[in-house]
Amino acid sequence: MLHEEAIPWAFARLPQLTDADYMDGLRAGQAHANAHGLTGVLDPRVTGLEARIYARALADGALTLRVAGAALVTEADTPETAVARLSAMRATHPGPDFHIQSAKFFMDGVFENRTAALVDDYADQPGNAPCMFGADQTNALFTALDAARFAIHVHAIGDAAIRRTIEGLEAARAANTPWPAQHQITHLQLMHPADYTRLAQVATANIQPLWARLDPVIPDIALDMIGPARRGDTYAFRKMLEAGADWCLSSDWSVSTLNPFEIIETAVTRQARRAEGPKEPFLPDQALTVEEAILGYTTHAARATWRDGFTGMLRPGYSADLIVLDRDILACDPREISDTRVLCTLFKGAEVHRAADF
Repeated sequence: MLHEEAIPWAFARLPQLTDADYMDGLRAGQAHANAHGLTGVLDPRVTGLEARIYARALADGALTLRVAGAALVTEADTPETAVARLSAMRATHPGPDFHIQSAKFFMDGVFENRTAALVDDYADQPGNAPCMFGADQTNALFTALDAARFAIHVHAIGDAAIRRTIEGLEAARAANTPWPAQHQITHLQLMHPADYTRLAQVATANIQPLWARLDPVIPDIALDMIGPARRGDTYAFRKMLEAGADWCLSSDWSVSTLNPFEIIETAVTRQARRAEGPKEPFLPDQALTVEEAILGYTTHAARATWRDGFTGMLRPGYSADLIVLDRDILACDPREISDTRVLCTLFKGAEVHRAADF
């Protein structure tokens, strides 16, 4: 079993894919996204390889959605190396259909392999995990990248990783002129009660509501590690919004479905789908409304990827990015939202998906 940064070491020793293989994968992924009504994405881990493939697709006129890229920053980086590499990538890929606009950090891992970083020990047995970036390195990297006008996009699962990220963003904000960066913390599985207001002041909550439910079949071992005392701060989206945080919704595809209607349903019900035999709602007081979820996927998602000046809503002068659904998700039973079918998807006014029976 290989965890975290040991995985690339193994992948590098496997037979390698060609650019033609990656182009096939991009075309298949785009078609899958378009079929679910998506006309724009944020790719949260872009290296030179992904940038090359997106650029080739753009040059060939093969992009059927917009791609915002978060370029990977690692523990081996210094502020100088990170800013130089990302600035070169941004200059090469300025957009608007493919652009590098943010720096991606993995601040910790996940609960399932005990690499989530917590303020206090795991509840089921002694022990904890460190953040992947030290405090001084975090502050220095965030400050330098913020000054170079990159958004900071951080994977943070545990409350210590979230706090380390918030502290880094606070340091950058104190050092640099404030600007509408749309820094983001993504996942936010376990928040410390003291940090909701601090989150709202420095970052957008990029959340994946599909995970905020009790699995009908597989016990959630993360809840054992979190323990009953901290359970109420697990995927506590309502607390984030009430503290004033901006928000957007997303998937973690291909780890989980990218179907926004399954994700919206879970955001509202905090349960699995009816066909899956759901358990009781998980912290139902932390549910979002349908309207909040739609905003998270449209206007707020556009803002989070720096596209809110020309997409994310239908209005004169904006791009004709729109979808036709088989039902009104604002009026139907919330437990039926996941059954929604996308009948047609338009990107820049051109059809990129049509259901066979539409």
